Amino acid sequence: MVESLVEGGSVESENGYVLLELGCGSRPLPFRASGNFRGDNYYIGVDLPRHLQEEVYSQSKWGLPNDGLKKCVERIESLDPEEQKRIGLLEADMFLGLPIGDHAVDEVYLSNVLSDPRIFYDDNSSANFVTLFCEIRRVLKVEGRLTVFTSYDPLYEKQVKQLLDENGFRIEQQYSARNPKDLEFMRRYNRDVYYGEGAYLLSAVPV
Repeated sequence: MVESLVEGGSVESENGYVLLELGCGSRPLPFRASGNFRGDNYYIGVDLPRHLQEEVYSQSKWGLPNDGLKKCVERIESLDPEEQKRIGLLEADMFLGLPIGDHAVDEVYLSNVLSDPRIFYDDNSSANFVTLFCEIRRVLKVEGRLTVFTSYDPLYEKQVKQLLDENGFRIEQQYSARNPKDLEFMRRYNRDVYYGEGAYLLSAVPV
């Protein structure tokens, strides 16, 4: 099923909920979410190839990342074979395009991706944004949604909202770590990460 999505196929909603995480790092969402992946749910994680990660993070004060996708594979291989069938991993530069079929996923999830140094330090930052959000719109199903999570607020909240608006997304729901009920919902996506005071989650739809 995951393979068909990668090859350009589309999956009807009755066949399962499909979540695409861009910038999955070393711990894909199924390993840090609370109950999001049960039954007929499917997950696809995308992260940069190692050589591009080195290029990107060389501009960042945080230093080089670990071998994220390699660790992802190790974790997935520890799962039950049936569970493994519902998880896929891809190496791709999300700012150039996604190897996913049109209208193939129900939800696209970005966790701290908007802090990618290229977005702010590269001369092509505007083009990066345009390409990224165009690709997100392309792969989302008609009633799909974009979820943006930020655990330590690398951008001012106002800037993120403006970014979504300028790229054709309307925010339908907002959650803040300052609100205990909101925080409980946010932990469905990240149950054990550090939540800074400015952490928030936005749920948006294409317009």
